[in-house]
Amino acid sequence: MTHIDLSHVSASTDVYPIMPDTRFFMDVLRSEDLGRPALVVDVGCGAAPLAAVLAQKLGSTAASVAADISLSAVRVAAETGRRNGVSLHVARMDLMAALRPGLVDLLAFHSPYVPTTAVALAEGHARAAAGESSATIEAASWTWAGGPFGLAVLQRLLEALPVQLAPGGVAYVLFHSPELPDLKALGLSATVVASNETKAERHYVIRVQRGTQES
Repeated sequence: MTHIDLSHVSASTDVYPIMPDTRFFMDVLRSEDLGRPALVVDVGCGAAPLAAVLAQKLGSTAASVAADISLSAVRVAAETGRRNGVSLHVARMDLMAALRPGLVDLLAFHSPYVPTTAVALAEGHARAAAGESSATIEAASWTWAGGPFGLAVLQRLLEALPVQLAPGGVAYVLFHSPELPDLKALGLSATVVASNETKAERHYVIRVQRGTQES
């Protein structure tokens, strides 16, 4: 598999940098049997490393969308596509808000999971929606703030999956716990497909799909 050029990302002050957890997720997507999805969406894409991997792996058989609420992120995501010679449909939106229901065959989501207050999460979200930029990644809270217990953004994404996934569609989610909240109530099931541990953190890539049968 061809290397993904992300050398431009470090020049941005308010787009989530390419960290070990991102590279772990990229490697997992490279190794998974993803079938033949028609529509692929990298939600909260940041610099779109996941979208680039998926577009490279799946080729022209899939339309690859890179979506983020941040204006800075969609600009960097577009550059990721250009540098790597892959076709990315870059869109500015809140999670999947601008997508028609029931069309997403494959979704990737690197959830922001740093615990914050609900107020801090809402303030960061509002700033990103207004098109603000930031001089530091620390101040760009929309890139990392997860709300109370670090779960609020992930919970919104999970609640949207039953509506947004196509029949047979799947989502791959990176999280710091092997268990996702309230899946049965949403009519979803999950399987941990990979895990990775560093000195500071442990991460899991979890495959989510419709159906409540436990794996």
